[in-house]
Amino acid sequence: MLRKFLDQLLLRAWRAAWPRRAPWLPGTPRQAFDALLEADNFEGAQAIAAELAARAPDSYEARLLLGRAHQKLHDAERALEHFEAALRLRSDDAELYDFR
Repeated sequence: MLRKFLDQLLLRAWRAAWPRRAPWLPGTPRQAFDALLEADNFEGAQAIAAELAARAPDSYEARLLLGRAHQKLHDAERALEHFEAALRLRSDDAELYDFR
């Protein structure tokens, strides 16, 4: 419960700071996502990726990050959906094949 509250707090701070950012927040959404994954905070990483996808539904990076987050959350079906969407947007990126 506390972790979920902290996830939401971090997401609100990140939203409020975008595009200007507070000095204690990671510099880009990708850096924030990677930092949360590294901290095993998969729900927080998924929230950032979902926010990116909401802002830019046709974003390759948003779909890739959503796929990675769902993969970490052991939601293979949704991960594959997002990886396939990323593949349709940019089939030539090697990073996509690292995670599929």
